[in-house]
Amino acid sequence: MEMKLKITIAGCGPGSPDLIAPAVRKAVAGAGVLVGAGRLLDLFPESRARKIPVGADVTAVLDQMASCSGESVVVLASGDPGLCSIARPVLDRFGRADCEIIPGISSIQTAFARLGLDWTDAAIVDAHGSDPACPPDGLAGKSKIAVLHGRPGSLRWAADLARRCSGDKRIFLCENLTLDSERIREVAPEDLDRADISTLSIMLLIERELLAAGPAPGEKKALPAARTGKGGHPGGTLYGIGIGPGDPGLITVKGAALIGRCRHIFVPKAGNSSESLALAIAGRYIGKDSGIRELVFPMTEDRNELSACWSEAARSVLGILEKGEDACFLTLGDPLLYSTYIYLLRELRKLSPECAVVTVPGITSVSAAAAISGTAIGEGKGLVTIIPADDLDKLAEALESGGTVAVLKVGKRLPRILDLLEAHGAARRSVFVSRAGLEGQRVETDLEKLRTGGEDTGYLSVILVREKEEPR
Repeated sequence: MEMKLKITIAGCGPGSPDLIAPAVRKAVAGAGVLVGAGRLLDLFPESRARKIPVGADVTAVLDQMASCSGESVVVLASGDPGLCSIARPVLDRFGRADCEIIPGISSIQTAFARLGLDWTDAAIVDAHGSDPACPPDGLAGKSKIAVLHGRPGSLRWAADLARRCSGDKRIFLCENLTLDSERIREVAPEDLDRADISTLSIMLLIERELLAAGPAPGEKKALPAARTGKGGHPGGTLYGIGIGPGDPGLITVKGAALIGRCRHIFVPKAGNSSESLALAIAGRYIGKDSGIRELVFPMTEDRNELSACWSEAARSVLGILEKGEDACFLTLGDPLLYSTYIYLLRELRKLSPECAVVTVPGITSVSAAAAISGTAIGEGKGLVTIIPADDLDKLAEALESGGTVAVLKVGKRLPRILDLLEAHGAARRSVFVSRAGLEGQRVETDLEKLRTGGEDTGYLSVILVREKEEPR
């Protein structure tokens, strides 16, 4: 009897080995066959696995994989496997049941981290192989737009988009992120269609007012070696570290190293009597001599109470930095996507605009949910929209616009979201994932079953809505 392939699709992040998760390295160490682009294969020089390089002919690569019966095959995907990657043709050929997916850090997350800007409500489109299906007019009113590039022709489409955009936008080309050849530059709309770009590039179009304190063109958010705090001490650096969706093996190498050597660790929790989930996930990486302080961010809609908590948290962190010592703030998922870190950072900037901050991207719950459910995010050329569950108007707008929609932090709004999905004919092409990577994980494709409620349909949940054209 023919033995089946054991296939793992592993997200390798934007390029730097520091942004690879331990789970990926473990998978590669046990691989008999390693499949990927040359630059991804080079990330694992210690591997003795047989190498299958990926070029333009993906079908030929899949045929070679099919001949590896009974072997452990690891397919290396650039960035996150769920977002515009080789994962889709692999899943189509070999089936979801025989493939495990390990999510990764996307270049989009990294680009926003370089600008020091959250990517909440960003519209994401893929222009890698051909022009996106969504017309530029449909994106013109968005305040944040990310375009995945990689070919000169995509810049013509992007230039047309830039000309149609409403408001005053700044345009950044982010190339070879996290590599030695990294380059970030600001370009004018009229210069965009003739700019030279790397095959590894992201374009960000950002409303100018959102970058009032942002980087100068070409700046990589490089920080000075030392700053002066109170009493003449060199100012410390705050490291905002995304610890991923829940599996400690999905914390990046860089994040784990910083956590291990930092003496001051700050973690969020929902209330005085609750435990910090972030601490439970990352606890194994914290040094034995490190001090841990829990910051309370209550689950309330009272803006005054929230503001007071954010301000108190920022003062606590600043107190450490002004002594010339570094601090880490740990947050679930990615620090700049619907995270408590965003609010902490804003308050910290108010208190000390020049304080040194480094943001380390983390694997999002969206990426984890996509990996667990085998859902492609950004398949084809449709728009990708990630929105919070508390804005039903934006959800309705996103469903009408088409493309892939990810709804985060569902919680108590689940019944209204289910009604909205049903009204738009989207329930049958949706998947619900709660507590991704944690005990009690649940994956549900029949959303009607969720109407009975239960704790597993709570705050740590994501709903992914596939593009209309994708068959179930």
